[in-house]
Amino acid sequence: MKKILFLIFIFLFCKENEIPIQRISEKEILQKNFLDLKTANKKLILVFGANWCVDCREFDKYFNEKENLEILNKNFILQKVDIGNFEKNLDLAKEFGKNLEETGIPNVIVFNSNKQILNPNKTEKIYSAKLITSQLVKEFLLRYK
Repeated sequence: MKKILFLIFIFLFCKENEIPIQRISEKEILQKNFLDLKTANKKLILVFGANWCVDCREFDKYFNEKENLEILNKNFILQKVDIGNFEKNLDLAKEFGKNLEETGIPNVIVFNSNKQILNPNKTEKIYSAKLITSQLVKEFLLRYK
């Protein structure tokens, strides 16, 4: 009984003293990353994807392989943008000329330190999970570093 009362007390006390969580939008994160580009002397890779997307997970897996991760960390700031079930952040992609409902995901935009898109005419729809390899991700990184 003492344990139950203690748990109830903790629950009530914590609820009253909850620290409010400030939600930061993807757009706000992007603006901060744009500011960081100049001082870091790096480029920004913006990856639109979703956790349910097999191709997105494969692409991410190869990003995190040792050799690719070294290239990524040395030359880029990486921002992943969750699109949910095609109901979130589509407006952000459209600001940069990407219609994800047509092109699919994962979809990548690469920016230089002056916020210029380095791949404006390319639909960087990153290969299907069956075709993507660590080498293709490495070539992608090297192309824009």
